[in-house]
Amino acid sequence: MYFHSSFPTLIGNSELNSISDQDLFQFKECIEDFGYVEVGVKSSLLIHRYTKEQRILDHPIFKILKQEILQNSKKYLDKLSIPYQDLQISNSWGVKFDKEEYGNKHAHFNSLISGVYYLTEGAQIRFYDPLDDKWFYQSGIEKHITFTSSINSLLFFPSFLYHEVAKSEKDNRYSIAFNIIPKGEFSTETQKLYL
Repeated sequence: MYFHSSFPTLIGNSELNSISDQDLFQFKECIEDFGYVEVGVKSSLLIHRYTKEQRILDHPIFKILKQEILQNSKKYLDKLSIPYQDLQISNSWGVKFDKEEYGNKHAHFNSLISGVYYLTEGAQIRFYDPLDDKWFYQSGIEKHITFTSSINSLLFFPSFLYHEVAKSEKDNRYSIAFNIIPKGEFSTETQKLYL
């Protein structure tokens, strides 16, 4: 019997060398200045917080980071063979976790690809097999892959891919999350979409 791995889900991972320690320090200060929305409390434990500002990468301090994200996202989409004329970051926000906080399992709607840039080390991100919820038979065992966050690392993934952040073992885990949509004209004549 032969086996073929068909339609795998590709996750992109880059290290950004253009971002200095001074840049990282300023990014964290800027994220703190935006103020936070606190997400859910479970058993008196705050789950996590994200910035009130939802377009942080549009601020001048993040100019180089935004360029790096867009360049790397094009490489990611090229590897996936997904056509685009241009790309835009539709929204972006800072995320902070302290000890014992975590992120619930979720996906990102209304975008093509999503990503996260890590300003610090900290809790792991866990991606779930997108085929798990497609089977009529549920084994009760969720298949996943885990990435450890490292400073200056950048992850890209399809927005439909469910993921969560494991419980943080220390305070002050900072990251910037974002969603990307294509710009331009797409599809065939009767299904044309202009973004």
